[in-house]
Amino acid sequence: MGVFEKEAILRSAEDQASRLGRSLDYSDGSIEVLEGILELYARYFRENGPDDQKIWNQAVLYGTYLGETLLRNGLADLGYRWALTENGLPVLAKDGRNQMSPITKAEKRIQNGPEDSVKSFYDVAKVIAQGKLIPGRRTGEPGAEEESQ
Repeated sequence: MGVFEKEAILRSAEDQASRLGRSLDYSDGSIEVLEGILELYARYFRENGPDDQKIWNQAVLYGTYLGETLLRNGLADLGYRWALTENGLPVLAKDGRNQMSPITKAEKRIQNGPEDSVKSFYDVAKVIAQGKLIPGRRTGEPGAEEESQ
């Protein structure tokens, strides 16, 4: 991917969402709007046949929006930022061990439908970033902390 033109990509995502009659405002609630937009594309590609390049283009737009919304709603305060992988893929990274790929998630959502929910990704990403969920450990196992809210 090379250079990551984040601001231009975000403007394109906002403009495209607006043309679809949707508004993206970087709030937690906008992730449900994003879920609906990605479902429109999933349906379109199911009905008209997959086009890997077009799917990827939409994934970059809306995955960048997903990642930026995570950053604006807490992950930046926890040390996450945009970084490029060795292959040039923009990811959210805290350090070499902690990174997530909202663009890849958006691509999977378009390809696979609701089973690859971006809302679920968003919610779990925030919990993991806060250190409240240790991957590979289930609540109730010895050493696992119960969450109370």
